[in-house]
Formats: sequence, structure tokens, C-alpha cells
Amino acid sequence: MATDGLCVKRVRLQVQLSHFYAASPMEGVEAKLDKMVMEYSEEMQGVVLCYEDVVILERTGKIIVDPFCSTIIFHVFVTFLLFTPTTGLLLEAKVNQVGMEHIGLLVHGSFNASITSSFATAYSTRDIAGGVWRSKNVSSNDNNDGGSSSVIHVGSVVVFKVVGLNLADGIFSIVGEINSPGTSVRSDPLSISSSSSSSPSMSSFAWASQDNASPSPTEEKEEENTDSTKKISKKKSQPPSKSTPNNNSKNLKRKHE
Repeated sequence: MATDGLCVKRVRLQVQLSHFYAASPMEGVEAKLDKMVMEYSEEMQGVVLCYEDVVILERTGKIIVDPFCSTIIFHVFVTFLLFTPTTGLLLEAKVNQVGMEHIGLLVHGSFNASITSSFATAYSTRDIAGGVWRSKNVSSNDNNDGGSSSVIHVGSVVVFKVVGLNLADGIFSIVGEINSPGTSVRSDPLSISSSSSSSPSMSSFAWASQDNASPSPTEEKEEENTDSTKKISKKKSQPPSKSTPNNNSKNLKRKHE
């Protein structure tokens, strides 16, 4: 069964701000967090989709004196919504490109994935002019899989298995295969789940925040001792290059202004 590959994490971060934010540290913290959105984080092993519930822990930051530009260090708690695909995970995606040797897909309407012909051996007949891959038992005149999952074309919904992750030039992508049990292809647009056709939002995962995002008793004590708190809710997204995101991803702000 396919999963969405999403999780919510409550983490503590050290943020280094320019002295220009001395009077408005929350503004500086937000600016730093904005730069993390749609970037892969080695520390959290996932792509940051959005964040909320930012809490600054100190009344005053630690000043680092530099001859050219002094900085101020603050520690914050923040809740992140992350996309954390791992090898072996089953994900659902929509086909947006059909080539001779690979098909391109979008996961959550934003993340590039690809499946090469060697990872889709059942679809050995490839009609590039018609824009389809067919399994051996489907005729060239049949462009409708009829629910038999025998044809792949633009718009098909594919449940694939993750076999690799790529991070090159700041662009995150997924390598998948559909040879394993549990993988599937379907063409009925009415059966497309929201997880493959729309961008995720933090509000959809409030249950996870309650279970996974609560700070420890020590962290709660630190939060009680500060009056520099502010709740914010950021929902933003920037689709990878060479991809056309779903219109529903407009509610996620672009990482780079």
C-alpha cells in the first residue's frame, strides 16, 4: 500500500542572525527558515515543505563580535512538515512525461521521480508517437488500460517502489521501479488520491503534531521562561525545475522571492 512519505518533526535549531535583526529577531528567524523550504536537510533526512509554531527560547541572543558584521545567535523550537522518502517505500505519483527509456512522474505535484525501462520490464512495448508504454498483451490500437493496468501514459497514476534518491545542483529527485509486488498503474482520473495530485499542508497533519511534535519537559520549561514567542504558519512550495506543479500547490509560498 502506498504511503505519502510525510512526517512532522519538532526540532531545536541554532539560528545566527545579522545585527540588523536585533530589534526584531522573529523576523530574522523567519527569513532563515524561509530559505530552508523545499531544500533537502541532511540533519532531518528530508525535504522541508513548510513550518509553524516558531518559539524563540532566549530573551536576548548571544552577540558574536566581528570587525565587518556582528551577528546574534538565538535558539528556537520549530515544527517542520517533511517529505522523507526512503528506499523501499511505496509512493504514488502521476505520470507527466513518457520517453523511450524512462517515464517522468510528479509526487505530491512537486517532486520529480523517474522510472527507467529496466525498472518497468512488464511494459516492453513503447509507442513514443502515441505517448504510451504497453505491456506485451495489449494491442497497439488499445490506448485504454480498462482497469487492467496494462498501459502507461501521461496522466496515469503509478504506485512505485523507491530504489534511490538523487540530490544534484540543489534539485531533489527520486528513482523508482514497478517490477516489485505492491506496485501498480491505473488510468482512472477519479481514482487519483489527493496525496498524488495536491501539495501537502501542515493542517492535514495536526494529529502528528500532537504525537510527535511535543517538546520535552525541559523544553517546555524553557518556553515558559521566555516572552519572545510567536506562532506562525507558513505553507509554501517551490516545484523542482522541468516540472509543472498542480494548481493546488499555490498555497505554498516559493522559497526564493
